[in-house]
Amino acid sequence: MICMFKTGFSHGIEVHTSIGGQAWYGASTTLSCSYTPTSSRNDFTQLKWAKDGQDILAIWDSSEDLLKREGRYNLSVDFTSSGNLTFNEVEIDDEGTYMCQVKIRRYVLKSSSVDLEVLAAPSELILRGQAGETPVIIHQGTVTLKPSLDVEFMCEAIGSRPSVTIAWYIDDALEETDLGTSTTNSNDARLRDTTSSLVIANPGRLHHGILLTCQALIEGRLVRNTSIVINVEEPPNQPINILGLYDHVSSSEPQRPYCIASSSFPVSFITWSLDEENVTDNAEVTTTVMTSGMMRVISVLDYDPMMEDDGKVLRCRVGHVALAEDIIAEKAICLTDSMLAVSVKRELSTSLILDLSGIQHSSLCSLSTCDTTEGGECTSQYIGTKYSDVVDHVHEVRNLLASTTYEVDLRCHHRLCRESTASTRASVPSPTVLINDQGSNLQTTSDEKLWIRDLIFVIIAVIVVSAFVIVVTVSVVLRAVVKVAGAQEENNVTISPDRIQEANGGKTEIYHEIKELRSSLVQPSDIIVSTQSSSPDQQHSLGQSTRLVMRHPRPPPLPLPTHSMSVTSAVMTASDATDTESEKEGYMPLLPYTYSKYTTMNSADSKYMTMKSADSEYMTMKSADSKYMTMNSADSKYMTMNSADSEYMTMNSVNTK
Repeated sequence: MICMFKTGFSHGIEVHTSIGGQAWYGASTTLSCSYTPTSSRNDFTQLKWAKDGQDILAIWDSSEDLLKREGRYNLSVDFTSSGNLTFNEVEIDDEGTYMCQVKIRRYVLKSSSVDLEVLAAPSELILRGQAGETPVIIHQGTVTLKPSLDVEFMCEAIGSRPSVTIAWYIDDALEETDLGTSTTNSNDARLRDTTSSLVIANPGRLHHGILLTCQALIEGRLVRNTSIVINVEEPPNQPINILGLYDHVSSSEPQRPYCIASSSFPVSFITWSLDEENVTDNAEVTTTVMTSGMMRVISVLDYDPMMEDDGKVLRCRVGHVALAEDIIAEKAICLTDSMLAVSVKRELSTSLILDLSGIQHSSLCSLSTCDTTEGGECTSQYIGTKYSDVVDHVHEVRNLLASTTYEVDLRCHHRLCRESTASTRASVPSPTVLINDQGSNLQTTSDEKLWIRDLIFVIIAVIVVSAFVIVVTVSVVLRAVVKVAGAQEENNVTISPDRIQEANGGKTEIYHEIKELRSSLVQPSDIIVSTQSSSPDQQHSLGQSTRLVMRHPRPPPLPLPTHSMSVTSAVMTASDATDTESEKEGYMPLLPYTYSKYTTMNSADSKYMTMKSADSEYMTMKSADSKYMTMNSADSKYMTMNSADSEYMTMNSVNTK
């Protein structure tokens, strides 16, 4: 602080205070007071500071401390030559006139005064902008402007004392502008608000990356400043090109075309497509920041050409926020190993059936047929893009002259690839001549009857399909009927193990033997039933004799039995150990039936027993010599019969049929 001193003379005492003192709001400052001549501590009487007639701090006796505090004020004295007043956190109200009074023995009271001015830097320095009626957004010290759209920036200093002056800088260059307009602060009338503006006209690439600074000064001293970086939306340089892809490539060589979007802000985005197919996922993107602050984007595509891609258009599409429409660069896939071809498939009496192949995508084609005879005419037919998909197609040229040779030329043009041509020669045969009943000529051509041939083919196909459907339907219905019939037959009367036990005199051994023989197998062709009864008075005709019906698969044969059996009243007893010749003539084989799952035996006294081949149902028959025959129609659905001298079960009938 630079101080001027004000001196008072009275009987040799001089008091000195600073003049024109300044203090910054919120800071600390000190007002000094000195006097001469110096005195000893014993001669010191008092030193006092007052503001606008109101005492602040005072020391009345040399016996007090050297430092005295009260509130924000501190008074320090040395009792010989000085006493200074210090302010902590200066406030606006501290501004005013301060007086220092000194009294020494043998001298009269003497005083001196000083004026204190409080200065306040702006509490805020706000920078904002507006483009027309739309405010611009300043985020984290940067702002992005639309190209060619004027923007007015305003800098406002809030709450200063006294009013500040505002200066604008672009980078390090001072801009000529107004010093600002000052108004009273709305919250504190003792403070001032100051506003100044600067216009950035027609922002463009030259304004990108500049530093805009607003400074607030009080009496030439910088008290506050703020800065922002200006960016300008700038689309990439045009034109955009696809590089790294030759005009003509081979389907066996991988390609790495790339596309560059340079000098843009913010960053551009690049997509790739092959005709309508998006292939951007196969691209690698690299983004760099240039020294100017602009962005550079390089996108490299990994692409393996295929034969079916011939003529397709590869497009690099560059988008940017400053563009109303994307920038598109395109290049065709023109393969060197794909050839245009035309050949004759069939020659008819008034037309030619041609094979067309190798036509590039997006090609415009025309087909011409020229009569090779002298003075012959040429006919041209525009095909357009009808067959432009590389694959083979059949095309018919009509209204040709019979017995004539034609030169056929196929010409296709692709706007990005070369023009392709192919040709062939064909002869239209003579028409077929038929004679009607009256002897007149009937001229017909093969192509006129093509529709009849096609119709016949369609009718035959419909008949074949219908017959197949009918056969399948009938088969399904028959299988369902047979299955239902079999299920109904299985619901016949069953014989339980209790009945088997009752038929065998209450003995349970035969039931257990049945269970042990469930897996025994019998050969259906080896089963023989004898129609002869066990006694002469019990003989009956074949119609009244036992009937046995079985259903089972063909298992392997059983071991040789030890004796024969006969059936009487649902009980089978042993006959002689060996059969006579007359008895053997009464044997008949027992045949397995396919769908009948039950067995019925008719006894001599017209009593019947029905056995159902369901789950674990059995029939037991007892022989005369305690030998048993067990029939098990369980899971495997087999019947086992043990005979005396052969692999048969015999039943003797009356009439030996």
